[in-house]
Amino acid sequence: MKETMRTEVHFIKPTTKNKRLGWFIFFWIGLLVLAGVGCATTGKAKKEVQVEFRLAYNKPKQGATMMIVPGIEKKIYVNPYPVLTRMDIASATVVEDPVGLGLEFIFTPVGSARLYEVTSQNVGNRLALFINGKLVAAPIIREPITAGRAVMFGKLDRRELERIAKALSQ
Repeated sequence: MKETMRTEVHFIKPTTKNKRLGWFIFFWIGLLVLAGVGCATTGKAKKEVQVEFRLAYNKPKQGATMMIVPGIEKKIYVNPYPVLTRMDIASATVVEDPVGLGLEFIFTPVGSARLYEVTSQNVGNRLALFINGKLVAAPIIREPITAGRAVMFGKLDRRELERIAKALSQ
């Protein structure tokens, strides 16, 4: 004769005490998970380069913050919300031009479409480049960017540009 295993499930009748204990356990498990995520990402975030492109204007706009563009010492008004971020960049390389040293950004397909959309709607405004929260450059948008790549020049030395390009290309 074959023996079969029987599984029994017993339900505990919910009481106020059980509900409080359940929420208490749920709360602490959630905190531990969040703390673990924070610890795991803290070390990585220090190595990554944060990049944001934001719209900027020559005249004050509501919600925009006044900043000075390094190198040209021009006053601009920067929108607080990024239109492109690190996630939109596929890679970056250091380029040398008669203007100086710069970074060529190659955008992902989604980033390329967003870059075209933003630049086509904002000809005459500026596209401010922030690296690790610092304004680096803010060139005027002369025409829509259709190729999915953009070169930005700023006041960074070669070593810093190479570090940024390497981090963005990984």
